[in-house]
Amino acid sequence: MKKSLLGLVVCSLILMIVYRFPVVRGNMRYSMEIIYRIAIAVILVGVTWQFNRYMAAFLGLALFSQFYPVLGHASARAFYNVVCGVVLYVILVQYGKDWSVHLLNMLCVVALLHTFFIILQVVEIRLLWQNSGGTITGIMENQNSSAALAALCLPAFLRRKWHWFSILILFALFASKSSGGMIAALIGLSFYTTVIVKDKRYLFPIGMGIVIIGAIFVIFFDMYQSFDIRLSAWSKAIELYPQHWLTGCGLGRWKNEFAALVFANHLSPEVIAKNFHPVFMADTFPQGFIRLHSSLFQTLIEMGIGFAVILGGYLLNIGKRSWGNLAQLAIPLTALIIILANGSINFLIRIAPNATIVIIWLAIMEIELCRVAKLRDT
Repeated sequence: MKKSLLGLVVCSLILMIVYRFPVVRGNMRYSMEIIYRIAIAVILVGVTWQFNRYMAAFLGLALFSQFYPVLGHASARAFYNVVCGVVLYVILVQYGKDWSVHLLNMLCVVALLHTFFIILQVVEIRLLWQNSGGTITGIMENQNSSAALAALCLPAFLRRKWHWFSILILFALFASKSSGGMIAALIGLSFYTTVIVKDKRYLFPIGMGIVIIGAIFVIFFDMYQSFDIRLSAWSKAIELYPQHWLTGCGLGRWKNEFAALVFANHLSPEVIAKNFHPVFMADTFPQGFIRLHSSLFQTLIEMGIGFAVILGGYLLNIGKRSWGNLAQLAIPLTALIIILANGSINFLIRIAPNATIVIIWLAIMEIELCRVAKLRDT
């Protein structure tokens, strides 16, 4: 494998130094810059392949989607963020084999700090910024990302000495008033209790407790408008997907595609106001565009069917490697389920702090899978 990686590095460097794209009037600088980016990304794909082939495949697909169907500022910016995330993942998997406990403790500290600011905002003390019209958002920008952060960090509290603080995280979820975070957290907790509780007689009362928490949230907070917003967005996305089902519309280009849909149909401001929920639109037409509120769905539209294949392969691989050791891997598996649940109905990986936590969990997942496999082989 090391020889293959060496060959990939050498060929990529030769490509970077020698090859040129055809350019107008001999202006080669932009061509050199593009080739430089491609070569470095290809090398990173090769390095990542040694740790996780699905992560490497995702990076390779992102590289393709950056250029096809069109290279622009949005796609270049999105690809840069993907590269940063993959680099962080590789660093954590390579050098973080003894860091799992410290990373989990760090997530707990982050969540408690977030909850501290939420408590201050509940009592009308705002030490940070006046965000989102005075809503409760902790250290985040809006309610959805606030609840997502709390839900993502919740599995780290499912450990001895830390589990008593989980009640504060549930408070943060309630205070944020976001259905996406609460639903993901309850799904994750349901999985965790099913796996970890040995005496199945306790499953029913625990399950009823989770249902009661969910029912209280539904009663006190209006979730129906939230889902109405999402359904409106997803219905428009379904209209667009068949146009680019194979290769996607391009990394980071969902907003452009929605704008194209508006212009192609010559929609008037009146029609937009009737057919699109107002939360999706900017103050003035035609600058407004829809927000999809589903990281997984939006990535599928931008990157095409290849993303679904890679994600499906990754989840099957996780299931195969973890089967028979669910109790030992309960915490990272719970985190993975929360990521999938929240990413399906929320703007999860598009928000930098939450995306970072997702990457940390994926790295912990890989580290723990390798640790369990090593113990099984000894």
